[in-house]
Amino acid sequence: MSRQDHLKRLRIEAHSDRHKRKGYFAIYGTLEDALLKRRDAQQPNGGESRSEEVESADSSAAGPTRADADAIKRLNLADLTTRNPAGHYEPNIVVISGMGGVGKTYLADQLAADLLASENFTKFAFVDFLGFSATDSPGRELQPSEALGKALAELGVQDIPPDEGNRLSRYRRLATEHDLLLVFDNVLTESQVEALLPRDNRGLVLITSRAPLARFARNLQVGSARLEPLRPDQSAELLRTYAVPDLEDHPGALATVVEHCAGLPLALDIMARLMKDREIPVDSLRDRLEESPLDTMYHPSGSIDPRSIFWASYEKLKPDSRNLHPDAQPVFRRLGLRFNQDIDEYAIALLAGESSVAKALPYIRRLEHVGLIRRGGERLQVHDLVHAFARDLIAGDNQERRDTLDRLVSAYYVCVNHAFTAVNSTNPVVDIESLAITNDVHLAGIQSIKDYCERTGGNPAQWVAVEKENLVRLAIDACQEDPPIARAPHLAFSLFYFLETSNNWSDWKRLNDIGLKAAMSLGDLWAQARLRRNMGRIELVTVRDQLDALHDHLEVDDIVAARERCARAVTLLQESGGLYEQCPERAHEAVTVKRELADTHLMLAKLAGSPDERTGHLARAVEAYAVARAAYMQFENSDNPIASLNVSLAEAVIRGGDSDSLRDIEGALHESIAYAKQYDAERRSYRHPRVWCFAFVRLAELHIARAASVGSPRLAREELAQADASYEEAVALFQRFGNWLDRARTLARRGLLHRDMGDVAGARDLLEVAREILSEYEHSEEGVVQAWLERLGMP
Repeated sequence: MSRQDHLKRLRIEAHSDRHKRKGYFAIYGTLEDALLKRRDAQQPNGGESRSEEVESADSSAAGPTRADADAIKRLNLADLTTRNPAGHYEPNIVVISGMGGVGKTYLADQLAADLLASENFTKFAFVDFLGFSATDSPGRELQPSEALGKALAELGVQDIPPDEGNRLSRYRRLATEHDLLLVFDNVLTESQVEALLPRDNRGLVLITSRAPLARFARNLQVGSARLEPLRPDQSAELLRTYAVPDLEDHPGALATVVEHCAGLPLALDIMARLMKDREIPVDSLRDRLEESPLDTMYHPSGSIDPRSIFWASYEKLKPDSRNLHPDAQPVFRRLGLRFNQDIDEYAIALLAGESSVAKALPYIRRLEHVGLIRRGGERLQVHDLVHAFARDLIAGDNQERRDTLDRLVSAYYVCVNHAFTAVNSTNPVVDIESLAITNDVHLAGIQSIKDYCERTGGNPAQWVAVEKENLVRLAIDACQEDPPIARAPHLAFSLFYFLETSNNWSDWKRLNDIGLKAAMSLGDLWAQARLRRNMGRIELVTVRDQLDALHDHLEVDDIVAARERCARAVTLLQESGGLYEQCPERAHEAVTVKRELADTHLMLAKLAGSPDERTGHLARAVEAYAVARAAYMQFENSDNPIASLNVSLAEAVIRGGDSDSLRDIEGALHESIAYAKQYDAERRSYRHPRVWCFAFVRLAELHIARAASVGSPRLAREELAQADASYEEAVALFQRFGNWLDRARTLARRGLLHRDMGDVAGARDLLEVAREILSEYEHSEEGVVQAWLERLGMP
């Protein structure tokens, strides 16, 4: 998120929550007071808080002890907003801990807004680690690699590396080049964020957690601030800032509210809204709260959760006798089925069973009115504790749960397919039938994606990225129902393109495994065929990425492992093909399996241990490509898959070296370029940038192969000149589309071409540029290019 976007969001929230902001600051005094509220080691009880949160799994103690207290640098606002003489912040890591609902995120957010306004930071990122949102399902919290990916995206990185090591290198490079302001929210354990912490004292990191993160607190460079629940007098003072009518005339009611809210600003805010708008008359407060069927407070893992307050608010969601507002109770319960508490208006429409966003607005207004959701910029926010309360409510009604999941899966399946075809036009595995719809609910979903793109200037892939956690969790939950929701395995399949291109491979693999089990349980052959194809593709793409990297040679163990992956890919793709044969109406998708089998044979040819083995795999690859191409030609709108296939077929033909085939494939590559470079005004993008780029790489390789086969030195020089020009075009295109890694690789290969042409100086220049790019991103292939430079006599 850009600094400007964050400031805009905070201004919106400050206006809508002016009572809350005024109240918090009235109680805490200033942010520096808030940061200084922590367990006092001088208290008679040894500093033990009256309600401890879930202990960090990585911590050996509940929090700072008396001995630790002297080792922890005390904070104030001036320390955080004023640089030291060296221009850095001290301390530059701050842990704000406290139980759920005490105001950690709100205070960190407001502090970030104040700091951003000071113009001291050049980049900002807010990352929700989903730690205590996932305590009911271990493993759902953000993992380090995912966190790095999210942080890089928030910091404006477009081409996020696929592996954790290169993500970390890129992140650390940014941290050394920029003053970063980072908010890491809802952290469960130290290990979640350790890799993202600064290695020096540049920038500033604010961490919020319900756990004390005691291991961090012992570090002299880490400031620790624990927010405790408000005292009764502070709670009363916060309530008074809302100017609730008649509250001062009923001291007994005030005391009841204070007791039930347990000192949590979240609960006090909800209760104040109900009283201020006379949803609950002040003189009936005691009865309303004490008649709740829920405990006033319960203590799972030592936390306080005033569910009677939530219940009182939930009860006000019922329609009144005059039907002035709809029954919003079912909508609130169903919020518990969403993993990600950051939602849009279309999600509320789905949960309400309505056919449009407009029809969902009365429910949204009602939920806002009673304080159970609030707006955060363009989207709606549900606090973790409130969300957990919704989960408890929905857990007891299996039929409502299944009906809601079915509605969500069906709608989001259409949305994902729309996004897929929008960013990869006429891809053969898009479920076009799902888009040939007249259902108002599904049309509303497509419109919500278009509205998002119009509002943000983004594209549908970015909409999927925003919704990713919810979509992945929805697919998993729906697949794990007993029996699984009918469309759930297909939703699990449909996300593959976005997970692959954004390098979220762990989610991709997990969805394949869970989706396939669900498809087998349902006896859905089509879904089984799709998911086995996905599994084979993961093996194939892993090997392809390994072979595309710059290297002198592969180690024997790497070759053996890659061959084993290819063997698994062949088995899975053949199983997928067999399943597709039982689904003749899906013949257009089955062609993609044939094409990927050809890709696998091409990989095996590159890994071959003997000329005969290499020739055999190349022959099988070329034959399979030809079969797939002929099959694609039978279907309408096949330009996209054929353009992509031509690029892969060209590599197989080039490696085969047949002169007639080389001549034919050159024409096919130019056809692919002509298709890929077309601009789609509606999608605001070119047809297929990747095909456009790699078609020129293949043209370069084709001219190099020809140069080796012609008998005339003059013709060979002409072919090499054309190869150089094609590489140059590819480099420019990679730069244009932000693909730094393939730009560097192509520059390096162009440098090797100049070396082979006898242009040592030109080779050095090109290799040096490639090395600089790889160094900038701290990529491991820098060492390979450096070795090539040293062989050319350049240190």
